[in-house]
Amino acid sequence: MSDAPTGLGEARVAGAPPEGNPGILPIGFIFGDDFLVHHVNVDPEATVRDICTTAADYVSGIRVPDEGRDLRLIFKGEEQPLDALARDVGIGWLDYVEIKVSR
Repeated sequence: MSDAPTGLGEARVAGAPPEGNPGILPIGFIFGDDFLVHHVNVDPEATVRDICTTAADYVSGIRVPDEGRDLRLIFKGEEQPLDALARDVGIGWLDYVEIKVSR
């Protein structure tokens, strides 16, 4: 589905939405040395909050105790720090996970 990134610090979600369905985004999750990609249905007009909430549905119950890592999201070409936002939508433990979304 996707090529793994060359290094955790350079993580990107490889690929693009499936042809004919721009509402599906590839969302990558980094858990230690593992890189997982899910294709998630997201409205093309989705906000950062929408995507965080959708991402939480896919990683519910998974915690990564790596306190040195910040949560970041690439959204509409801009990197967003999301620690406070993640907590605000009830998924505060995601500050242990680095998520980057490429649109």
